[in-house]
Order: sequence, then structure tokens, then C-alpha cells
Amino acid sequence: NDRELEWFIPTFAPTIHYADVPTGHEVTNATAMVEFASKWFKAAPDAKLSGVYYYAGIIADQLGEYPASLDPSLKSDLWTVARLTLTGVQTGELPNGQPPTNKSFALELTEYICWRQNPPATDSLAPPWQGTGGAMYYDINSLVKQLGLTDDPGLGSPVAG
Repeated sequence: NDRELEWFIPTFAPTIHYADVPTGHEVTNATAMVEFASKWFKAAPDAKLSGVYYYAGIIADQLGEYPASLDPSLKSDLWTVARLTLTGVQTGELPNGQPPTNKSFALELTEYICWRQNPPATDSLAPPWQGTGGAMYYDINSLVKQLGLTDDPGLGSPVAG
């Protein structure tokens, strides 16, 4: 919320895979992660994040015996899960180029981030754990409606059989 996004860079590994699932946008490095977050804060300069973080630990530890098809990151990396609310007024251009609507929004997000432990190194500024990837999920239709970019079509009438 303080907009000091440069602290993101050492938090993430040099190569990551992070997806904004509703839009299909993918981030592949820490600098791109800062640019991604910056675009949202430019779209809504007053935006605030609030919510609850859950520590999920090593996912595979919850499974017992590991299936052969299990992604290796689930066997050794830590995962965090966050349930967040992003609120603000869209007074700037959205990441997709949509001009300002000057309408307020409250967007519920769920985010998963994978954390890998770095080997100890006294000459490195990297923290002991760095994000290697993750995904963010939200209802893009809810955002579009709140910003007045579409009419609410409702459920329509049932189909006669």
C-alpha cells in the first residue's frame, strides 16, 4: 500500500512464473512483477490491499505418499495462499489500456505464491526464501461491471425444453 514496489525485486527469484489468470498475463521475472503491480497502482492511485494471508507450508506434506505426477515444487517448496481485497477508484488507465472511468471498485482476489529456499550465501542480498511463481485469481466480470464497462446481463430466461 505504500507504493514502494522496488522491494519486490529481491523478494522474487531472477526467473519466475506468475500468472494473472483472468487476463492471461504472465510475469517471468522480478522486474516484470514490479511493472505489473505498478500498472494496477497507476490505474487506481488510491488503491489499497487488505486481507488475510495463510501459510500453506509444503503442500506435499499434506498428501502423505507422493503421486508420480506431482509437480516437484509441491514436494520441496513452501506455498502461501492469500485472500485479499483490492479497493480503489479507477482514475488512470487499466493495464489493458482501458481509459479511466472514475468509478470505485472492490475486487476479491486469491493469490498463491511458491517460495524456494536459497542456499546460504554471505555475499548475497537475496532473502533466504524467494518467490519462484504463483497465480492470482479474481472475477474479472465483477470488476468490469463495477467500472461500468458492461451492462449486467443477469441470468436471462430459462431455456424451454
